[in-house]
Amino acid sequence: FPPCREKDTTEIVINDQQYEIHIILSYSQSYSSSTAADNSTTYLIENFQNYAWSRKCISSIRRIETGIPPGEDLYNPAEAGSNRMWVNGPNLQFLNSIEAIQAEEGGSFDYVVLMESDVIPVRHFWLDILLNEISLESESAGGFAIIGSKFAGTAWDSFRSNLPL
Repeated sequence: FPPCREKDTTEIVINDQQYEIHIILSYSQSYSSSTAADNSTTYLIENFQNYAWSRKCISSIRRIETGIPPGEDLYNPAEAGSNRMWVNGPNLQFLNSIEAIQAEEGGSFDYVVLMESDVIPVRHFWLDILLNEISLESESAGGFAIIGSKFAGTAWDSFRSNLPL
């Protein structure tokens, strides 16, 4: 599904400010430790310009690695009720990715959209829709820190009642 309608520029405007969209592919460990991760991200980056939409809404694409040691890169939903580290990998990848992006760009991003690696867009022009939502939310009183839908998965169901919510 193409992320955006074709237009004449990669810049977008939110509240009279111009922004560019950059894709940053994040890997939880090190690319040197995974041929599959290295090859797939290299392929995406090298073939990025082959897509017409890439030149119309995305300014750049690059990759980062978050360097999580394999023993700490955990995601074991079956252990959700018994191992508080069961989701350590995705949590660390989020934190390390944000830190890497801020360090690389000098903290110059005004907005960051995190799409986890298991997210697959299923709608044409999904980026346009998302940018419209950001624009609407940023115009509201006080703006926003985090927007998005509430978690709708089942991984927490067995112990949700034990969480301090």
